[in-house]
Amino acid sequence: MSANSYNVFISYQSADLEFAEQLNARLVDEGFQVWFDKARLEAGCDWHSEIEAGCESSRIFLPVLTPHWKGSEWTRYETYGAEAVIPLHYDGEWDEVATPPLMRYQNLALNFKEDTDDEWKKLFDSIRRLLAQPLPEKVERIANLRYSANPYFVGRETDLNKIHETLHRRPTAALTQDGTVQAITALGGVGKTTMAREYAEKFWRLYPQIFWIDARINLVSEFARLAEILVPKLYTTDDQKKAEEAFNLLNDQTERLLIIDNAVDEESVQTWIPKSGGCRTIITSRFADWSSAIKVCPIDVLKPEPSREFLLLRTEREPTRENNDKCDLLAEKLGHLPLALDQAAAYIHAQGLDFGFDDYLRLYDKAHHELLNKGVLGSTEYPDSVITTWKATIAKLSPPARAVLRLIAFLSNERIPTEMFIKGAETVTRGAGEFDGKDEDSRTNRSLDEFFIRDAIKNLASYSMITTYGNDFTVHALVQTVERLDIYDKRKQADWIERTTELITSQGPLNAHDTNTWHIWDALMPHAEQLLEHTLINTLVQPNIKLPSRLANLYFGKGMYYKAIPLYQKIIKIIEKNPHQTKMI
Repeated sequence: MSANSYNVFISYQSADLEFAEQLNARLVDEGFQVWFDKARLEAGCDWHSEIEAGCESSRIFLPVLTPHWKGSEWTRYETYGAEAVIPLHYDGEWDEVATPPLMRYQNLALNFKEDTDDEWKKLFDSIRRLLAQPLPEKVERIANLRYSANPYFVGRETDLNKIHETLHRRPTAALTQDGTVQAITALGGVGKTTMAREYAEKFWRLYPQIFWIDARINLVSEFARLAEILVPKLYTTDDQKKAEEAFNLLNDQTERLLIIDNAVDEESVQTWIPKSGGCRTIITSRFADWSSAIKVCPIDVLKPEPSREFLLLRTEREPTRENNDKCDLLAEKLGHLPLALDQAAAYIHAQGLDFGFDDYLRLYDKAHHELLNKGVLGSTEYPDSVITTWKATIAKLSPPARAVLRLIAFLSNERIPTEMFIKGAETVTRGAGEFDGKDEDSRTNRSLDEFFIRDAIKNLASYSMITTYGNDFTVHALVQTVERLDIYDKRKQADWIERTTELITSQGPLNAHDTNTWHIWDALMPHAEQLLEHTLINTLVQPNIKLPSRLANLYFGKGMYYKAIPLYQKIIKIIEKNPHQTKMI
């Protein structure tokens, strides 16, 4: 055992300090390495970080169960993620002092209402027996998660407790969703996905297997992917059968955690939620009206203190009184919305140490008034602070990055393939000319197209304007809205819609009804649909059947006739008015 590892962690409320001190002394006498706050915490230390570190480095937790312990958010939070727990029943009735997650450890609970040598011996023997078991491997258990944990995660202990206690009342589903009654929560940015990922980070020891499903992707293909993990030598290559096999396995008695991220609504995921067995399910969604079978755990924006802590951590600034005060002002301006705080902090950090919170506040005020003067979205629908944050960040982007951002403003906010922009690098370059004053493509070495595009995408990612996932990336829907509103001239907006159409039609084959093209079109379809909506709204867009014909063919091939037929009818009307369109397919 390393010098920074501990056999046991004593979790107690301050009212029960006398027994906790006795417990610590007896454990130390028995030769155990003990994490006990009175022995480990020094005056002036960051107690929150120290306790978190102690939790992570301790194997067995000993909660001193009393009404005081149950009433503390922190003692519950520090205990729930443990590898093993031996509840020490010290005061009150079991049902009154235990919480749902501790029910699994009831057979290990020891009665310390009466101080007997027999109970102490049972405790020491239980600790030694548990320590003899192999350590769980974190890397293996979180290998199937989509994202890395957020190193700046703060201020959500109460929410994590609620989710965990809900999940462990019974094998059911808990929902993290981005809203109370505040309209801003419907937009995203409160941190649903981050919360789910942090739950897995905190409680990974409780789940031998943890799986992540992205509901924005086809659910059959997502569950088929799980089958390849659960049953590597599965007899079939059919995605539907593989998905069904994975779902059946998730309903057995094995302890698992399933995270279904970004569900549109209950109907879209209902058939894929495990109904029995040992699997717990967390769903993240903007949808709020879930049935009573699924418990809802709403999360809100950050409180002032965690907002300040986040800004200081993310910008790597010292917690001086001046910085603290300016952080508080900035957090208040941004409505304590995590996404807005992250973008502001990313901008400040990128400028270097000479650019402070007051500099950002000054820049914010200028951009804020500019947006208000243009009559851009009001705070009744979106917080202007978020829009302003994006406006300030966009000003720092390179011309190619600006062009990519403007092109994706007309796409869906689902995953966007980078390859589409690599193949359409010439379109991106023409668009970049609007931002750098160059009308023509000055690049003569076309072999550098991929470098050119990846550099632009990296530029966007570096300012948190997009999130990259290997060969794909996503953009927040509000970023797209703000970018579209920034194009005041409808003719210019039509030009950008036409450029975006070039990107998709050059990437997506015409014979979209052919199943051999679906691996391309499954990624493009939501973007083609969104783009078509913009095309139909803007009457200045030049008539073009390339996009609708491909989309109609795709619908037809997939048997979605209710979508294909109306689209074919629109195509016919376009051709009747513009006969030359038949040559443009």
